[in-house]
Amino acid sequence: MSELPPPSAPGAHSQGQWSAPSTSPTPSASPASTSVPLGVLGAFLTLVSIASPWTSSELWDKERSAIDLTSQIIFDDTPADLSSFPLAIPLAAVVVMMFVGAVKANLRALLVIGALAALAIPLLYLSTTSSLVDRYNPSLSTLSSVGFGTWLCLAGGGLALIGAITARRRVGAPAA
Repeated sequence: MSELPPPSAPGAHSQGQWSAPSTSPTPSASPASTSVPLGVLGAFLTLVSIASPWTSSELWDKERSAIDLTSQIIFDDTPADLSSFPLAIPLAAVVVMMFVGAVKANLRALLVIGALAALAIPLLYLSTTSSLVDRYNPSLSTLSSVGFGTWLCLAGGGLALIGAITARRRVGAPAA
């Protein structure tokens, strides 16, 4: 009697034998290497908001960007020295978190944290501005007292959060 040849490696073809092709998936883009376009766009909008006006000239003496505003403005409506810790610094940290979280899948939590902060900072600012308007110029509306930088930051945070959620669903979705 002759001996049978040793079994071949899975997917390998030996003469006279047929085997099914390997069914291992060849991912075109693995979840670990994909970026989150909405997260990158959100980080970009938040970055642009730093240099854009956060205040209007109706409430303040001139339009002021996050570079010109103190970070105290998001927590306290009492007058402050505008040369203290600028609002641009925490916003810049938020931009870095959002960008890193958008391009590195293993650090995706940074995108969520950054997006939530990019939503919280302008919402806190709107709350403080409302108090300032009520105290110093009740004839103004809060919405007319803020500049478009506030809205850009809100939009950036919202887009980044949507991007993080949809990226999580793509990674967590079962294969069909």
